[in-house]
Amino acid sequence: MHTLDESELDVAPVSKCAIPTYTVIPVRDRHHYTSRLVTQLDLPPQQVIIVDNGSAVPAREALAGVGRVVEHSPTNISQAWNIGLNIASADAMGPHNVAVLNNDLDLSPGFLDRLATALRARPDHTIAYPDYEARLPPGLCDPTGRMSGYAFMLRGEVGLRADPQFVWWCGDDDLAQQGRLRGKVVCVGGVYLRHLEPNTSTERNTDLRATADEDRLRYYTKWGETR
Repeated sequence: MHTLDESELDVAPVSKCAIPTYTVIPVRDRHHYTSRLVTQLDLPPQQVIIVDNGSAVPAREALAGVGRVVEHSPTNISQAWNIGLNIASADAMGPHNVAVLNNDLDLSPGFLDRLATALRARPDHTIAYPDYEARLPPGLCDPTGRMSGYAFMLRGEVGLRADPQFVWWCGDDDLAQQGRLRGKVVCVGGVYLRHLEPNTSTERNTDLRATADEDRLRYYTKWGETR
């Protein structure tokens, strides 16, 4: 395991310098979670992209003024991510970071800055994600296990996009595979978060569970690995 000195991650936070950081947050209801998360992000509203997937109370009403709300009716998480990634790319027109986040997260202070600084620590880094199990020392670490699909950051100018064949599951695993082909995917220790309702939407919906099973088969067909 390679670990940088923690001070290297504390110098000149990238997201507050020349390289902007955007967030892409797919939502369906649970607007109280999104509102709290956006407050923790401490970003200008134009850099917070909220993709509303059929909320009962539209996000454009419940979250007016806190971000750029885009509506996307089909249930396809990969398409929702790509909508946000495309908006960020068109807006930045150059190097930029994009954090893809679930809305039911509770983030530690400096979360985005530390991920962004790790992402930019080497020119071949394509994706950075937090040590969600809180097992690694602070700093930049070689990844172990799966990438946290509910919170990760892309180097925007690399042009990675989610594969829309992965409707609900495995899209994050597929992006990680793409990122490894283009460079290196890295894990960042000492960057903490809480995932408040992991897999709740999937567990409560038989259609989504079936779709997740189909996505696993699609992933195996594409990469020859199981997820």
